Amino acid sequence: QRRVTWGTVSTATMDLNKRNLSDKRTALFGERKGIFARPTAQEESKESAVEDMMEKDNEEYINSLHSKVALLKDISIDINKDLSSQNTQLSGMDSVMDRARSLMGGTLNRLALTVSTKGGRHMLYTGCFIFFVLFVLWRLYNRTSTASPVQELPEGGT
Repeated sequence: QRRVTWGTVSTATMDLNKRNLSDKRTALFGERKGIFARPTAQEESKESAVEDMMEKDNEEYINSLHSKVALLKDISIDINKDLSSQNTQLSGMDSVMDRARSLMGGTLNRLALTVSTKGGRHMLYTGCFIFFVLFVLWRLYNRTSTASPVQELPEGGT
């Protein structure tokens, strides 16, 4: 009879476990050939096909990015042109507003001079002028409102 000792059982069990683990690993990843092993022709063709497909995808992405960059460049150029024209318009408006401000200042200075003089003749002329302008505006308004009378609807009809 052969006696099995504790050390031999564990060694035999460990060898069996290593073999099962090795079979599972081989099923998942294939056989290990080492770092310097040369790939087979089938493996090389698969790798070449994958590399070609990846290269083609990269080229498509690069072309897509080039078109997007060109579009962004065109948009930024258009924005720059719009901003330049708007700045030119604002500069022109600024000079017009400065001229209007100086004219208003001169008018207000003359009006202050007219009011500050002690003679009543200037105030009488100013009052008559304002009354005349308001009277002309009132007559023009009444003439346009009576020139196109509103048509009245007959009773009971629409």
